Amino acid sequence: MHKGIGILVAVLCLAAPAAGAGAGRCGIRDPLLDGARLSPLRPLARAAAREAVSVDTGGAHTLLTDHFRVVWGDGYDPWDPDWADPDGDGIPAWVSTLAGALEAAYEVQSELGFPEPYGSDRYYLDAYVANTGVAKDGAAVTISSGYYAVTEVNTAFETAYFVFNDDFSSFTGDELGVLRATAAHELFHAVQRADYPWDDEDLIPDARWDAEKWWFEATATWMEEVCAPDVDDYVGYVREFLSAPWEPLSSTDGLREYGAAIFPGYLWLREGGAPLWQAVFASARQDGVVAALDAALGGRLQQVVAAFWISAAHPEDLWPDGGGFGPRLSSYAVPPVDLDLSGSRAVGRFGAHLVRIGSIHGTVWGSVEPADPGGAWAVGVAGPTGDPPDLVTPAADPAPWSSADGTVYLAVVNLSAADADRAVRLWVSDAEEGPPREAPPGSEEGAEALSSGGAGTGGCFLVELGRSTFFP
Repeated sequence: MHKGIGILVAVLCLAAPAAGAGAGRCGIRDPLLDGARLSPLRPLARAAAREAVSVDTGGAHTLLTDHFRVVWGDGYDPWDPDWADPDGDGIPAWVSTLAGALEAAYEVQSELGFPEPYGSDRYYLDAYVANTGVAKDGAAVTISSGYYAVTEVNTAFETAYFVFNDDFSSFTGDELGVLRATAAHELFHAVQRADYPWDDEDLIPDARWDAEKWWFEATATWMEEVCAPDVDDYVGYVREFLSAPWEPLSSTDGLREYGAAIFPGYLWLREGGAPLWQAVFASARQDGVVAALDAALGGRLQQVVAAFWISAAHPEDLWPDGGGFGPRLSSYAVPPVDLDLSGSRAVGRFGAHLVRIGSIHGTVWGSVEPADPGGAWAVGVAGPTGDPPDLVTPAADPAPWSSADGTVYLAVVNLSAADADRAVRLWVSDAEEGPPREAPPGSEEGAEALSSGGAGTGGCFLVELGRSTFFP
């Protein structure tokens, strides 16, 4: 059996998603056309070295482009404007949009220096539009209404192929826009396959895939933003991801791995862009994703994760789409704050708890007291909007962290090597001079109700331990 990578609508996703919020997404394990063959189509003269992988089909129309063959049938609603044929060339808008988006994404990803999509050096990559009457070996090519699309590998020809749904109307009012973003997402899975054999359960066993697939879905989702920045379908997934920031960065639930796109997006914007990603993909198969990330970052993965989370506590200050991310913040009107992060809010590996405190005046004093041994922690401290954040190495005794006048954001980040969630007690106060009094255990003076913070609209994202300046 082979792993598939796709986009799934899950029942638990962003209940009743608004138009543009996107459907849920996840990987699947259901190869629809694996190993099938069909009668070849004649390649275009300008791409004579490329051949068509052919499957015995019925009821099919084909559109051949430089790198792709789009296949669809007649079983669609001609009154649907997204399936109209305004210029009368026999190619519905859905098909022409898909073909154009695949070629545009191919050009962008190639110009960025990524490898060719798996098999595209030899074959046209097939893109089937499911649920339109296309038959393979006498059986209709279908895909669940819960999926946008899926990428699979034809093992007989050693090439990737795609199956797209013909209707996204249950999840977005911008179907053709989301189709463009989805094309970029799925094509990047075929690019990833050039270095990392995600479909091969011998080379990438299930347990390893379960631990590492977040990176492949997250990077493919960020590639939507690279190739189709006007669509912003991924923003709904970011909201889902930031609704529980204390969960491990690598955790997956069918939605979270897509919202984790803000982390590779941060790496893209601040840590080297495409070349850094390429270094990770090139060594991930041999070394594993986490080790490959750390190596590509020069051994700074922990520091970069901590910097990411303090940014995510107030993303509207740093990223164009950040006003729509809505991070989950524990909000307090005035200090001191004594916060027990345990039980359901214990912090997973490379996860964080995000805190907003208003009415800080003077020095920010704080302490972090781990409730269990073996934890490694960092606290990101960001003052009023525009002030440079700091990263501090917390201790159990109160120490000065920063100085501020107004709102302070904190990110308590678990940098432990182990996967176990870890409990911690955070204490924060302010004082004009000298250490403040010790807060009574369990007190939350001046606390407002735990809130799901964040406001605004839009869509995207995520140096050294000690007292170093953020982005010097």
